[in-house]
Amino acid sequence: MEPKVRAHIIQAFTAFKSADGTSGVTNTTGGLLFKDGLYVGGNMSAESTGIAPDSVTINGTGGDGYVLFSAQSANPVLGGAHIYATSGGRIAFGHSGSTAYNIVLGNDLLTAERTLNAPNKNGTIATTGDNVSQFVNDAGYVVSSRTISAGVGLAGGGSLAADRTISMGTPSEVNLSSVSGATGTTHTHTIATSSNPGAAASILATDGSGFLRLNRLGIGASPTQPLQVAGNIFVDAATANLYMKDTSTGLQSSTSGILTLQTGNSLRSPAFTSGVNGWDISAPGRAEFLDGIFRGELRSSVFRVNEVTATAGTFIVAKSAAVLTADTTTPATVGSSFNFTAKNSDGGVSLFAAGDLVQFKTETPTGIANSWARVDFMNNTGAQTEYNAALMHGSTNATFKSGTGVVDYGPAGSAFISLSADGTIGSTPNLTMATHSGTPWTSQTILARLGNLNGFPGYATNVYGLGVGSGTEYFTIDPTNGLVISAAGGSVKLDISGLSLPVETTDLFTPSKAVTWRSGATVLGGIYAFATTAPSNGTTMTSRMSSSSAIAFTRLETENESGTRKALLALRTTSSNSWASLSAASASLIGLTIGSGNQPEHMLDVHGDVSCRITVNDQGYILRGATTGVSPVFKFATSAGTVKSRVGIAGGTNGLVTGAAASDLVIRSEANAIWFTVDGGVSGAMKLTSANQVQVRIGGVLKTIEEGAADSGGAGKRMLVVVN
Repeated sequence: MEPKVRAHIIQAFTAFKSADGTSGVTNTTGGLLFKDGLYVGGNMSAESTGIAPDSVTINGTGGDGYVLFSAQSANPVLGGAHIYATSGGRIAFGHSGSTAYNIVLGNDLLTAERTLNAPNKNGTIATTGDNVSQFVNDAGYVVSSRTISAGVGLAGGGSLAADRTISMGTPSEVNLSSVSGATGTTHTHTIATSSNPGAAASILATDGSGFLRLNRLGIGASPTQPLQVAGNIFVDAATANLYMKDTSTGLQSSTSGILTLQTGNSLRSPAFTSGVNGWDISAPGRAEFLDGIFRGELRSSVFRVNEVTATAGTFIVAKSAAVLTADTTTPATVGSSFNFTAKNSDGGVSLFAAGDLVQFKTETPTGIANSWARVDFMNNTGAQTEYNAALMHGSTNATFKSGTGVVDYGPAGSAFISLSADGTIGSTPNLTMATHSGTPWTSQTILARLGNLNGFPGYATNVYGLGVGSGTEYFTIDPTNGLVISAAGGSVKLDISGLSLPVETTDLFTPSKAVTWRSGATVLGGIYAFATTAPSNGTTMTSRMSSSSAIAFTRLETENESGTRKALLALRTTSSNSWASLSAASASLIGLTIGSGNQPEHMLDVHGDVSCRITVNDQGYILRGATTGVSPVFKFATSAGTVKSRVGIAGGTNGLVTGAAASDLVIRSEANAIWFTVDGGVSGAMKLTSANQVQVRIGGVLKTIEEGAADSGGAGKRMLVVVN
């Protein structure tokens, strides 16, 4: 088209108006730009028309819209990608004049019902419902009558009339004896393995003994050790063993939850030396540590001291004890309630009971917290018990951590034992056995104390010793006071001043007021003191008969340095008789002195004064008168004191006097004669002389009886002759 004509056409298009009355076409260097698009009702032909937009839409009515390409007499030679009609009436895509880069569609393939979509100039062309059977004669395509077959080791194939799949057959099992090859629908491989690859990469396989040896093995980690596991190790066996160094050293578990050492093994720290360094736990159950902190209980049947064992503060043995299983804070005021939780016994039994008084004590950053509480209610949950308690005394708003020990002093009247070195109980240091009446934080009744006795009955200063008892019933031993025993309300007391006993108010033996000797419950005897109006004061040693047929002995004896008895004074009593005896084990016994402290001169010396006494010796009985001329006399009197008879020296001369004072019989001696008189010789007398005479005084007249002559029978018999 001539340029002039093209210019007129363009000018005509620019005069075209759109529906809104503005210019509908704009002339650009690339061609005409239609504002609302270009609508063509008939045919549009051009020598050369450039289409600038990315797509061309051809609309028609009733299916009349189309683009008609006139057949070319010869294929044009065009550069770039074009669509054009070939000389054979086919649509060609690509470079014209070259069969290497175009696609040609004929009417027999692309019918009127087919649609050719070009999404954009850079996209792809897709057809729907195409019939490609015409391609069978093209050597560049495969016809459907051909087949595909699976080779050795493969499966599938068949006619190409349908889609076919060629797949690898199921491979045979690969093992150490496998060789590379294919057969049927399967195949195998030869594999190279090693049971000991060393530092080289290798496929691993155990040797003939089932062994596999590696330099290092890491599970979940790059190993820096021969075996390194990032995670857990599970030894799954009825008896699981973990050996180290040899098969007799290591750990074992045959019961869930229990890990044990191998038989005879010990678990210890490096460089352990018994008694010197480190720690050790042995299989038999012995353990040795340098230090230990136990937040809960420490139990032992026997505590054995090796060198030094120490505990700080006060050690208590009480009704019970437990440890807290959770932190507990006491209330702000005494008398208020609070809750705490404590561990139960191994059998699940609550260790505290309602009414028990318990103590919490611990060290805090600000000092010592010490609280006392009374248990009111409880709830046993199995392993522990929840307690409700009332704060009775001590620290308020105090927090006691889990693991703190709680001491149970029991209800009022319960006893406890304490070993104190910090003054918590008594003056330090001491071992105390005591009871309490419901306020153990302020008062206790001491039953026994060893150590500092200050505060024990009878002590108000620091004196060290042993005390047992309470109130006025006790005994104590200390270096200052020796042994002190107090009983019977203090009326019986033994101390350095002596033995004090209650005084009997009669002269009768009362065992409760005497030093007694017993056989079981039977009192055998004793010594007691009495104070009465009559016979005034005295001390008595008593022996009691065990039965009516027995004998009671009260004995005093002396022994020499070898324990040999030298003298024995015994008082004996039967049911009907009593007597005293003095004896010795040898002839060394001198005698008994009565009335004097002097050594006796004879077996028995009874003294009135220094010169008047009765002496009994191997020559008889001696009654010695005083040097003052008083005649020594034995008198026999009635219970009223009336003298009925007497035996003594007659008138200061040698002789005997017997009878009452009014009718004395006097037997006295003089030179070569013995006188028998009554009434002093007034009424009568008889005299025996050495001259074979008997003189009789009757009525004041002395008669003599002499020896007479022989009788008439010559038998030498005599007769008495009275001579005036």
